[in-house]
Order: sequence, then C-alpha cells, then structure tokens
Amino acid sequence: MAGYAKKAGLKCIINIHHDGFGAETDESKKGIYWLDLPGAAKDEEKNQQIKQKLAMVWNQIAQRFAGEGDWLIFETLNEIQDGKWGNGANLTDGGHQYRVLNEWNQLCVDIIRATGGENATRYIGVPGYVCQPGLTVQYLRIPDDTVENRIMVAVHMYDPWDFAGSAKYSEWGHTAKDAVPGNGGEEEYNATLNSLYNKFVRKGIPVYLGEYGCVHRNNSRAEAFRKYYLEYTCKALREHKMPVILWDNGKKTSGEKAFGLMEHDDGKFIQNGEEIIQIMVNAWHNDDPEYTLQSIYDKAPR
Repeated sequence: MAGYAKKAGLKCIINIHHDGFGAETDESKKGIYWLDLPGAAKDEEKNQQIKQKLAMVWNQIAQRFAGEGDWLIFETLNEIQDGKWGNGANLTDGGHQYRVLNEWNQLCVDIIRATGGENATRYIGVPGYVCQPGLTVQYLRIPDDTVENRIMVAVHMYDPWDFAGSAKYSEWGHTAKDAVPGNGGEEEYNATLNSLYNKFVRKGIPVYLGEYGCVHRNNSRAEAFRKYYLEYTCKALREHKMPVILWDNGKKTSGEKAFGLMEHDDGKFIQNGEEIIQIMVNAWHNDDPEYTLQSIYDKAPR
C-alpha cells in the first residue's frame, strides 16, 4: 500500500493501528491487542515485555523502509488507551498510563533512528492519549530526538462526536437547534485548536489531524449542517496551520460512523462525496480575502 502512495505522488503515514484498543475491556480480544496500556501501567514486568515486542516491530518496519525518502512518515502508535476513550482509569491512576505511553513513544523514536538511512532524519508523528487533543496538550511529552525539528504531534478530531461521529444530534454551531447539549460549537472548536497551537505549533512542533470527518446525513437540513461543519472546521484548521487527513471508512449509509466518501476499490464517489470533498478543498485552498472564517460563520444554515 505504501508503494501505491509513492507511485501516486502522495505522502504516506505508517503506524501501528489499533493493536492496543480494547485491551482491558473486551475479554474476547485479550491476547490479540498486545499493546495493553492499562496492564503495562499496573505491572512493570508486562511493560518491559510489551516494550521489547514494540521495539522489534518498529525495528522491522524501519529497516524495511530505511531507503525511502520524505514522502514516507512514521507514526508510532494509534489511539492508545484503556478502552474508555479517555474516560477510564487514566483519570484516576495518578498518570501511570500517560507516563507509559510517553515511554513507548520515546522507545519507538529511538528504535527508528537507530536503523539509520533515511530514518535518521525521517519525520515521526507521536500521539497523546487516545489521540484526544485535550489529553495530548496536557500529558504528551515530546520525545528526545537525535535530530532537530522532525517530531510531529498526531491528534484526531471528530468533535463533538455525538454530532460528527454518531449523528445522535443533527446540527452544529451557533444557529443549531438540534445540537449536542453544552457544546460550544465554533467557539469550543477554535478553543481546542488554540490550545494545540499554543502548546506545540507556535513552538515549532507541527500538529496534524491523522483522522477527521463528519458522517453523512439522510435529510437536507442535517446535511446542510454537515457541510457547514466541514467547511468551517477546515478553514479553522488552515488558519491554525494544522494539516488534516480525512477518515474515509467506505461506509455507504448515513448516520453513525458513515464516513464513506469514495469507493476504495475503484475511486467512485459515494453519495455526495464529490461535493463534500470540494467543500473541504475550497475551505483549505481559497485565499480570497473576502472568504474568511467570519464569512463562513455568517452563512451558517438557519
């Protein structure tokens, strides 16, 4: 798959994806998800065993791609957590899970750099806890590195999830009626981006959204708010200098987790995927001085 991206002239990010998700909460999957963060936080022997395996995995990946240039980026881990999406034992364990995750990120960076070649200076993305922006700002420790300015921070944003991800609520923003209770819409979204910017970007540490999106709706009013959300947030991300990668799971329905925009086998658009993509591309690239966050805000659905 990485080769396909290279041939197409794209950037590519390789990570260890979801090998830690659900390690504690799903008994049927114990032993499958070997990156058991809560287990490692409670048991140093287990932590060392996991670190040994993690080192071997990244050593093999890094060696395989050591000759590839800057089109390829490594991302150490993905959404590492205890299965409670940031609302579990991480809030009550005295920071043990956060410290172990920081250890794992440091280990991955060390192993990648040690393989040499292009890996000696390759860009490496590191995530905070469950890739959640607030927890990342508060608890992520940027790994020490042997080269300057080559570490990036990876976060995911489907905020608020009950609008953008589950579609429990159909509207978002200052004109919304069926909105997530207590969610600040545009103001809260910008506050999150400001915190990431001030913590990392303004200090020369890039931040990128490795996952982002908003699910398809089954009626025109709700779909109008979806389009507004994607346009407004893409423009806000551009202004905060945070590149964004769309999450497209290929799902063709509407509602919960229906992030599909394109067929993965032939590239054909799903539903109004082409329109959605054009909205986001325009929001990112349109430099017309009359096209601003405020102008988008003023045209929100009513």
